Amino acid sequence: MRKTQRLWQALERVPGLTAVSAEWREHLGDEWDVAQSLLRPRQDLATSVPCPSVPKCECAHTVVTHAPNDIVAVCRCQPERCDRRQLERADIVVWEVDRRKLGAGVAAALGSGPEWQLADGLPMTWRIGTYVPSAGFRFPIYLTIQSEDHDFQRTVEGLVTRNDGPFILAAPTHDLLNSVGGAVLERGGVSFVALSELLALGKDGSPVAAESAAPLLDRLRAALVGEPATPEGAELPHCRVVTLKGTHTMDSDEYKELVARASEYDLFIDGISRNALRRYDGEAMAPEMLTPGEFAMIAEYIESRKIMRPTGTKVGTGKTADTARKLFDRGRRKVDISLQRYVWLYFRTHKATEPDATAFEFSPPEGTSWCLILPAQT
Repeated sequence: MRKTQRLWQALERVPGLTAVSAEWREHLGDEWDVAQSLLRPRQDLATSVPCPSVPKCECAHTVVTHAPNDIVAVCRCQPERCDRRQLERADIVVWEVDRRKLGAGVAAALGSGPEWQLADGLPMTWRIGTYVPSAGFRFPIYLTIQSEDHDFQRTVEGLVTRNDGPFILAAPTHDLLNSVGGAVLERGGVSFVALSELLALGKDGSPVAAESAAPLLDRLRAALVGEPATPEGAELPHCRVVTLKGTHTMDSDEYKELVARASEYDLFIDGISRNALRRYDGEAMAPEMLTPGEFAMIAEYIESRKIMRPTGTKVGTGKTADTARKLFDRGRRKVDISLQRYVWLYFRTHKATEPDATAFEFSPPEGTSWCLILPAQT
């Protein structure tokens, strides 16, 4: 797990969260390698690139393509101040932040399953989850990424207007928070969370809750529920554990003891670390790391034990049949074992005449030991 700082600052400095690799590298510095996991290439190519000169001139350089292997960057200053520079195609690939991946990571760090809904009329703002600190309490979670004070202020005021009660607002840093008066935040019941405090990047580069985020989460719960995160004399459940015998809660010490015994199970899925361990014919297979979306879908199948199409799951709702099916397939490959074509050890396929109607069911063989761990707040 790696704590980052320049990444979160870059999100508020790169317009539209899209740029060529040279610009991302300039903002990210030594965090470029680990932060790449949150970026994905777009289909279109850049029409300009940053000036490579030191010191820089006053313009972005125009990309001129003479042939696929003859691409140059031309200074637009009048007169030209920089030499023309030969480019590779990789230099003009546009990279954008995978917003859904980031949103799912924020939601998971706050103990929520992933949601994704654009806040109408509020650019670069999304409803990404629901915070459920305890029974009877539900608070919307929003993510906004702005670069200017007035845009951030307008976003906060817009969210306050459309929400009847308190909500959580996440943004990359605290830098724009001063643009909003404290009275607005208090009136709207806004609990602010900075990604720079909440998140770190896991081994696979996915955003996860930082080890140092516990005090932040405690303050958040206390602010919204009006009670300390840990009631006096008692420890809140750390997780829920689902097995063939049913569901029960565990505190943090019990959770650690269970994880230490993970190798005793044929299938062990830890939703806190999102690690999946499998054993087949007594042999341990290589561990896998699930993305937040993959875990949410697989966990719903396991916990419900229902026959469902991927689009019928909470995380699959609103997705196309193809997108939801691909998300399920990626998750299944990480937790299941393929026996032959269309036959898997744990997830049964219920084929339909129409491919989009194919459903799946978690149906482990009799005698198989399995365990699913869910964060206590899900």
